[in-house]
Amino acid sequence: MSSRTAHLPAMPRPVVNVLSNWGAFVFSAVASFFLAPYIVHQLGNATYGAWVLLGSMVGYLGLLDLGVRGAVMRYVARLHAASDHDGASRFASAGLFLFSVSSVIAILAGVGLALTLDRLFKIPPTLLAEARIGVVLSAITIALALMSGVFGGIVTAMQRFDLLSGAELVIEILRISAIVLVLRAGQGIVALASIQLACGLLRLLVSVVLSRKLYPQLRLVATGLWTREHLHQIIGFSLASTALHGAAVVILQLDAVVVGAFLPVAMVTFFSIAGQLSHYGRAVVDGISHIVSPRVSAQEGKGDMEGARRTALIGGKIATLIHLPIIVTFILRGETFIRLWMGPEYAALSGEVLWVLSIAYWFIAGRQVMVTTLMGLNRHRVLIPAAWTEAALNVTLSVILVQTHGVVGVAWGTTIPFLITTTAVYPLLFSRTLGVPIFATWRELWLLPSISIVPFLVVTYVVDRFHAPESLLVFFGQVAAVLLFAIAGAWWLALNERERLALRARLPRRMRVLVDQGVVS
Repeated sequence: MSSRTAHLPAMPRPVVNVLSNWGAFVFSAVASFFLAPYIVHQLGNATYGAWVLLGSMVGYLGLLDLGVRGAVMRYVARLHAASDHDGASRFASAGLFLFSVSSVIAILAGVGLALTLDRLFKIPPTLLAEARIGVVLSAITIALALMSGVFGGIVTAMQRFDLLSGAELVIEILRISAIVLVLRAGQGIVALASIQLACGLLRLLVSVVLSRKLYPQLRLVATGLWTREHLHQIIGFSLASTALHGAAVVILQLDAVVVGAFLPVAMVTFFSIAGQLSHYGRAVVDGISHIVSPRVSAQEGKGDMEGARRTALIGGKIATLIHLPIIVTFILRGETFIRLWMGPEYAALSGEVLWVLSIAYWFIAGRQVMVTTLMGLNRHRVLIPAAWTEAALNVTLSVILVQTHGVVGVAWGTTIPFLITTTAVYPLLFSRTLGVPIFATWRELWLLPSISIVPFLVVTYVVDRFHAPESLLVFFGQVAAVLLFAIAGAWWLALNERERLALRARLPRRMRVLVDQGVVS
């Protein structure tokens, strides 16, 4: 190793975590982007709609997580920072016991759901037997994911998202390869569910190995190590997390269920196309928001509450700055993109759904960071009433509007209550709980990023109006070129001088020279 290389500063752990999360996401998003049209056309609208619908229904079994993974992460992170390995072992073992019980319940619930499918949804009779098997296999996959929760929580507590992301990248390569092979062979729902099951088993094995390697002092057994008090503390934390997670599942996954219950199952496909694009946008935010929780937990453990507040506001602002170019592109160019991606028959309807959902998701980055911050500090109970009120309004409006406006009505049923709680209720609760001025919360999370995105918005509108692309390659080239306006806007209009200096110090030397010369900025 050269002396020059030896003196290069190590990249900060939060930056490594974010970049590794995004690396795995970018690969998954790009691969899924090219894979999605292939799956839809291979399966057909009805079969693909049934597959999405089943995934949404089985996804509710994820509520059996009960927030235990978050509890394990919080207590292990705090106790590891205090070198209390015995205490960490007891909490993690209690979590393992709870996950074991939840996994058994998930499998039993999946069997029950499979037996009642024909009474719940308008699934074509030719798909019913295959759908039943797919539901059972998916339920077993959920059970494996639950068991992985305690081990993944340990790795997360160690703030080693890079290792989790690397493992996920390998698993995703295997998953995509297997999907292509089985669809080429003419297989359907059962084969897809089997692939998900195999990947779930692999994730469990990898998380076990990583947790043992990163925290060798930790002892983990399902019984005999923990006490009732440990169980009570985990349940106290996890019940609040479960309540929030349950509301989020209703808000994010109920749409496909409502569409499948009131409209032909093929219409789920049109909604799912827009929903999948929205998921990609949320995944970008996750790369930042997921690292906030263990970081603020560690800061709280060291008594640095001011640092925790700063982490939340800066993390929320950066997440919004990164997310807004995606949302602006969805709002102004979503229909154009879907036409080039999936085909002209999907462009109008799926494009309108995407437009409506994107109005809500303008604010989702700040919301996610607020939630993960309060979870990391075990103060998230204050959000529960607002979350479930939003979920109830979502269900009510979606059921009413689907009957008059179809899939677009379902999108409005999600967007309207989401906007109310995210922009008004959540900031108020967040500010009161952490002692942050509410205007500072609005300013950092949304106002400054929204002002900074205006140049990108204007240029994007002009490009779409006067230079319609004829291929995806041209479309992405246009977005990449216009993205420079978003970067410049973020640098000069959203970041303050202190933040610009801190960011500049973490850039590679050659990029710092470009910034100093005004080439980048």
